[in-house]
Amino acid sequence: MADMKLREERDAEWWAAWRKEDFSWDGLADKPWEGWTVTADGFAVQTDTGRRYGAPKQHGGAVKAEGRATTLQDYWRVVPATGRLRSDAEMGEELVRAENQPIYHRAHLPLTYEDGAQTGKASWPDYALDALANPRLMAAEETAWSGLTLDRRKVVGADGRAQFQGGVWLCGAFLSLGNGSPLSLRYEFAALVRHAQFDNATFSGHTCFDNAIFSGDAFFDSATFTGDAFFNGAVFSKDARFKHVAFSGDARFDSATFSGGSSFDGATFSENARFNGAAFSQAARFDSAIFSGRAYFNSATFSKLAVFYGAAFSGEALFFAATFEEETLFGNCLFGGLARFNFARFRGRMEFTASVFEKLATFEALSWPEDVRDWHSAFNQALFKSTLGMSGSGFRSFAAFDGATLERGVQIDDADERKADAAFWSERRAALDSTTLDGEVFRLRETEARMKKDKDAAKPVSRSEIAAHVREARETRLKQLERGCRVLKQSMEKASNKSREQLLYRYELQARRAQRNLPFGEKTFSYLYAAASDYGASMWRPFAALAFLIAVFAGVFFGWSLSLGQIGAGDTQIETVTAAWQALDLSWANVFKPLSALTSEASGEGTLGDRLLIDRPGIAFAVRAVATLQSLLAIVLAFLFALAVRRRFQIS
Repeated sequence: MADMKLREERDAEWWAAWRKEDFSWDGLADKPWEGWTVTADGFAVQTDTGRRYGAPKQHGGAVKAEGRATTLQDYWRVVPATGRLRSDAEMGEELVRAENQPIYHRAHLPLTYEDGAQTGKASWPDYALDALANPRLMAAEETAWSGLTLDRRKVVGADGRAQFQGGVWLCGAFLSLGNGSPLSLRYEFAALVRHAQFDNATFSGHTCFDNAIFSGDAFFDSATFTGDAFFNGAVFSKDARFKHVAFSGDARFDSATFSGGSSFDGATFSENARFNGAAFSQAARFDSAIFSGRAYFNSATFSKLAVFYGAAFSGEALFFAATFEEETLFGNCLFGGLARFNFARFRGRMEFTASVFEKLATFEALSWPEDVRDWHSAFNQALFKSTLGMSGSGFRSFAAFDGATLERGVQIDDADERKADAAFWSERRAALDSTTLDGEVFRLRETEARMKKDKDAAKPVSRSEIAAHVREARETRLKQLERGCRVLKQSMEKASNKSREQLLYRYELQARRAQRNLPFGEKTFSYLYAAASDYGASMWRPFAALAFLIAVFAGVFFGWSLSLGQIGAGDTQIETVTAAWQALDLSWANVFKPLSALTSEASGEGTLGDRLLIDRPGIAFAVRAVATLQSLLAIVLAFLFALAVRRRFQIS
């Protein structure tokens, strides 16, 4: 309902603009018909050759015609077969007169007058204007262009196209001609009120549909445009199909409005394709389209599904400030030139799966979708052969890079560690929270599938089934986050950005540690690694861990000796305070004289260490084993300290 109301509002705006242009019979007298002259004897001739309108080209000469410049009104006065202009009286019923209303030519008569009164044209049959259109289509000829102006529409010589601009046509002219002849025409500000079927048509030279409105379906499948095609500001109220169209020149759809579905599947754009500011209200498809020149989609709006699957961009692909409201698929695309999505806004699922970027690709100041499910693995299997620019898009969305290959690295925003940590934990939490919605989607989809299979015997989806799906989705999200962090970490490693590499390495391990299927041993060591050294990033934590290690093992040795009765007030026992210091000495020696417990000079004679090592053989072996473990742990902590120093000061 909302789409219908919006469509009606757009149509009303278009008709208001059309009336402002004034295509009444008097208004046509103010609009030029370029390159033609009305002679004194009342014929329309080419200004530069003197050839009469409708006459074969060989009948022209090099004599410049004299007379007044022609207007669009003259075009409709002229008899195509002879080139003679008719008077108002001779025009007869071609001129439509109504009381208190402007006079209109039949071709320009609107469906209603400005006051809302019906003209009766809405009830005319499709072929009602064929007798007017066909002779002019037959007389039309390709027009020469200078190509030097900004919009490439400066006419050289006479404009030989069928002058259908401003007309209110019941259907497309190709349908009325029906013989496959090349079409040379202009349709600026024209209305095609029913259907426009130009399938397989050939448009000769530059073809203009600027500001035209297609109130019915517009079909151009397999059509060929030999020159530039202009659809700037055109309004497509229903479906627009341009499947397998060949655009030999520029294709310009700037500010065009597509209220229905639009399809450019398999279309070939040999020169530039311009869709700047275009609005696609329904699904827009460019599957397997070939863009040989630049592709401009700056500030375009895709309100529904946008599909560019398998499209090939040989020139620049420009999507500055484009808005994608729902799912956007750029899978298997080839970007041979620069690809720029700066300031683009993605609000639904974004996917660049298996796409190849041959040159610089920039997604600067990108607006990511709010739902993490919409950007997780967005660049899965994508290959970036040149630099990927993400400046201004935030140090975030790590899982988007899951499966991507960054051959020349990525330019990404700097962020202090506190903000980076907050971004990571926020995304990790959002990824896990999203699995609840995954479970609901699974329940609805599975219920629908079971109902289709057997409505009467369908069993409801159990809680255990939903829980199992949620667990699987949870693991998938965490693995995507882990792999995305790994891709970015490897990119930072290539760039020798040690601090950023370490940060992403930490996130990679944290995402991996959160996975439930991870072996217990690996998960435990991951926690210890984090506690002892902050994943190799902290210089002070190894020292703190070392002090803790000395104290703990000193306590172990003291307790061991106490349990063996070696500590007390007896003649053969060691005093408690002395024993405590000797236990600390033994622990200290194990740290700073690694493996000293394996030598015969491990401790002084009669000390706590000496007594432990000469006790029963089993006890001595156990003490040496524990002391050796302490030495090995101390070596590990020393390595972690050196690693932190190397990373902090960028030592290679």
